[in-house]
Amino acid sequence: MDPVAHLIFVILLGVAGFCFWWAKRADRLHAASQRWPCVDALITESRIVRSSKGQRWPEITYSYDHEGKCYRSRRLAIVTPTRSLAECEAVTARYPVGAKAQAWVNPDKPDYAILERDGGGGKLLRQVGAFLAALTVVVWAVLIFSKGI
Repeated sequence: MDPVAHLIFVILLGVAGFCFWWAKRADRLHAASQRWPCVDALITESRIVRSSKGQRWPEITYSYDHEGKCYRSRRLAIVTPTRSLAECEAVTARYPVGAKAQAWVNPDKPDYAILERDGGGGKLLRQVGAFLAALTVVVWAVLIFSKGI
């Protein structure tokens, strides 16, 4: 296998492995969040952010008190995927500025809180990892069999 093909193979496999690792981490956090204490939160900012690549997501800023200390967060869920404009609008409508909401606080890291626990963990990351792993096998097979080895 030539060096460029080998590098492509290693990069694809590495990214796939990273996706699986991140999905496992997200699954653990999602499971733990089901036991986190719930606190009242105040929405201080609610907007849709759009990247230069056209991706968009809702950005909800909120403040909350935990054990006598005030915190701020922008974390909506454990994993917040890119969403359609309609989905972003629905989220910002659900959390308008000035509204009260419930936040779940990680008791080990009180500055880590989420507004939504239902999103699941790393399902999307696992799917991306599986796709990249399959693509790696295909690339490897094409490279091997195209040289007649």
